[in-house]
Amino acid sequence: GTTRHDLYVKVAGSQWSDAIQVGKSGASGMVEILNEPTHQESRSGRPINNGFLFQLSLTTQTISQRQFKTEVLVFRPKYVIVNNLQKTLHYKQVSTDAVNTVRSQHKSNFHWPCASAPHELSIRIAPPEQQTAGSEPLWHWSGSFSISALGETHIRLRSKDGIESAQIVRVEVKNLKETLHVILHPENEIPPYRINNASSLSLMTFQSVQQRDDDAFDLIEQRASMPFAWDHPLKDKRLSVSAFGVEDAQDAKPLKLNIDAIGAHPPLVAGGLSYPIVVRADGPTKVLTISDPVAEGEDEDEDE
Repeated sequence: GTTRHDLYVKVAGSQWSDAIQVGKSGASGMVEILNEPTHQESRSGRPINNGFLFQLSLTTQTISQRQFKTEVLVFRPKYVIVNNLQKTLHYKQVSTDAVNTVRSQHKSNFHWPCASAPHELSIRIAPPEQQTAGSEPLWHWSGSFSISALGETHIRLRSKDGIESAQIVRVEVKNLKETLHVILHPENEIPPYRINNASSLSLMTFQSVQQRDDDAFDLIEQRASMPFAWDHPLKDKRLSVSAFGVEDAQDAKPLKLNIDAIGAHPPLVAGGLSYPIVVRADGPTKVLTISDPVAEGEDEDEDE
């Protein structure tokens, strides 16, 4: 018959894991270990330890010798954060206060500080080393993003003073030896979107889930172009576009667009004129172009 044994594991201060069935060929899968919650609170009122969750990938390696064979159980962290940017990053689980640091071109193992909080990450650029300790960071926390599925997404990073331009980070999740490597790349050449203002208007754009008085908006001058990515990739992906600096309140009302839809969109109306909007694909980049009204009898330039 098949021989099986149950194995239990824990770390200092944690509960025992659920039973891990170990057979003749070893064991594999994900092991979860939960820390005992404490009742301490941080300055923000959030629990310091609300059940720290360790997630480990379990695999078996076979070591063969002449007279025997050994099955070695290998535990690895489920997540590793890899910083391929040129700056040090802070990262944390959303809705928690535990901030971690990973330097440029370094990596760091990651576990969830709070089992009951959303299993999503948020990042920001860390203050320069020469900045005074305790000073306010110069960058906002990003919107949250998932790290549990293989693939890629993009996230915007915005500075608080607006002096440094927003940065787009490409988040790549790869499975390497049963560990999910969350690789953070600078996206300098191929953004997921580009907004091309080919009109004589100045434009204000922002993700529709945000408010106009938030810091997360962009002003695009006439005849200017800007790479774009969502501030909140897990929320409603619609772009609000409005004419900026106009006196008519109706003209300042934002138009909400699904910029993943290729083709013509409803025009932006300002000053009694209709400004055509079209989305085209330029390789993997979707390009939203807003143009000046086409005079009667003229054809719209298809090669904008």
